[in-house]
Amino acid sequence: MPTNIDFESAATIPYAALTTWAAIIRWAGLRPQELEKRSF
Repeated sequence: MPTNIDFESAATIPYAALTTWAAIIRWAGLRPQELEKRSF
């Protein structure tokens, strides 16, 4: 954990990542196979 953020803030990072994943996969209907074809 970085020293410049407190425990409560660090604990929200996985929650934000999972929320983003859910939005991309579940709500937008994008499948993991489609992500592999993308070049960012």
